[in-house]
Amino acid sequence: MFSDDAREWTLHVNAAVDGGVICTVKALPSDTVISVRQKVVAKLGYVSRFRLLAGCCILTGGTTLEAAGLCDNCSLQLIWLPSDVLATASTDTTAAFWSMESGENMQLFQGHDDQVMWLCFSTDGQLLATASTDRTARIWCADSGECLATLLGHKGPVFSVAFSPDCRSVATCSHDKQIRIWTVPTGHCIDTLVGHSKQVFSVSWSRDGRTLASAADDATIRLWDHTTRSCSKVICGHTSAVYSTSISNDSRRLVSASEVKLSRQP
Repeated sequence: MFSDDAREWTLHVNAAVDGGVICTVKALPSDTVISVRQKVVAKLGYVSRFRLLAGCCILTGGTTLEAAGLCDNCSLQLIWLPSDVLATASTDTTAAFWSMESGENMQLFQGHDDQVMWLCFSTDGQLLATASTDRTARIWCADSGECLATLLGHKGPVFSVAFSPDCRSVATCSHDKQIRIWTVPTGHCIDTLVGHSKQVFSVSWSRDGRTLASAADDATIRLWDHTTRSCSKVICGHTSAVYSTSISNDSRRLVSASEVKLSRQP
C-alpha cells in the first residue's frame, strides 16, 4: 500500500479552445509542472510549444503539483503557442525568443550578470539552458521564462552548455578547464570532468547519451564515457584551439572546428 503522498494522480489535459481531450498523464503530488509538461510531450510524440493552465492560472515550471493547488483527476487546459521562434544569446546579458514571421520579441530570459555565450533547448523543447561569462549556467522553463536553476561551481566564464538526449542531465564547460555534469531541472552538480590542460570551449552529446565530446584550447578533443565519467579517448590532430565539436546521429563520426594559424608570407 502506498501512502497518500506516494499515490500517483491522474491529470486530464484538454484543449483550452474547444475542451477536446488531448491526453492523460500520471504524476506524483511532489512532481513539478515541468515534469508534467515533459510527460505531455512524450504522450504527444512530437515537440511543440504550449502553455498549461489550471483554471485561469498559468502553471509555471518549478512549482510542484501540490503547491499549485492541483488534485487527483483534475483537468488542465492546454494552449498551443506559435512554434516558429528563433532563440538568441546576447552580450546584453539576456537570451530571447523572436517570431520568425514578424521579428517580434516573444520572450526575454533575464538573470545573468554578464554576456550569454551559448544556449540550447532540451530535446523535448520544454527547457532552455544558457551559459554565461558570469561563471554560471542557467536552466529555464522555455514557456514562461522562469529560471528553474542557477548552476554554480565553475571558477571562470562558462562557454557552452548541452542537454543530454534524455533531458536528465546537462553538461557545461568553462575557462577553468573543467566540464561539469548537472541534474535537470534541479541543477545539482553530480560530477566534474578534468583532463584538458586549457580552457574548454564546447561540449556535445552523442544521440544515445553514452558519450560526451569536449573541445578545448589545448588543441584536443576528448570523449568521455557518461556511465563511468572517465575519459575514453583523446583525439589529437588540430594544431590550435578547437572551438566546437559535434557527434553524428549514428555516433560513428565526429566533426570539429578549429582556429587556423596562417604562416606569414615573406
